[in-house]
Amino acid sequence: MAIGPPASGSEIATPLRIVFMGTPALAAHILERLADASGDATLPGSQSPGFEIAGVVTRPDQPRGRGLRLEPSEVGAVAERRGLRVLKPAKIRTAEFLAELRALNPDLLVVAAYGRILPDPVLAAARIMPINVHASLLPRHRGASPVEGAILAGDSESGVTIMRVTSKMDAGPILLARAIPIAPGETQGTLKEKLADLGAAALLEALDKLRHGQLVGRGADRADGARVRSVAGRAHAAWRR
Repeated sequence: MAIGPPASGSEIATPLRIVFMGTPALAAHILERLADASGDATLPGSQSPGFEIAGVVTRPDQPRGRGLRLEPSEVGAVAERRGLRVLKPAKIRTAEFLAELRALNPDLLVVAAYGRILPDPVLAAARIMPINVHASLLPRHRGASPVEGAILAGDSESGVTIMRVTSKMDAGPILLARAIPIAPGETQGTLKEKLADLGAAALLEALDKLRHGQLVGRGADRADGARVRSVAGRAHAAWRR
């Protein structure tokens, strides 16, 4: 079942409020592309506002370099340069952080290599749902090192999966997947660069489909119509409130 606006075909006029959660360079590239699209105020092919970045959550600044000066994560650096509101919680299971997150009124949490497992209260802060940009073609290579896993396994292709985040790691409904070949002699660095580009494009495509009621979920391990329909129903109801 599609996740989106009413069957009558009407579109969502209000921009989706997105809170982006990520840390390393791959996630920073995705945030950069998301911010570019947000600045244009439209998604590809759309004539109405698509989304806005309500805030960014990343890991705390870390000491780096010879002087051990505190510096932001790659995502934090992009967010600060873009003038986005940034939260850098040392702990995400606190009432203080949860209150700050809820105050951003997110419709969607967009997670890309944040680096921590998100507890249920954080996931529930999204009015519609939390989604993840995962750097592999699920269900293959779940977990924190999917790019390295694909190369070490000798895979002929890799890709990105846009999925709903659940409390179980990389087990939520798959919303969209896009693949690319792994070239001979591919390194982790070159593959991560390609997947960052692919992940950003896939995310923007998924957001556009979501707004137009064309985003369809399927089980990460098998077709699970009952569970996906339930997800779609909750998203639809939340969007219309």
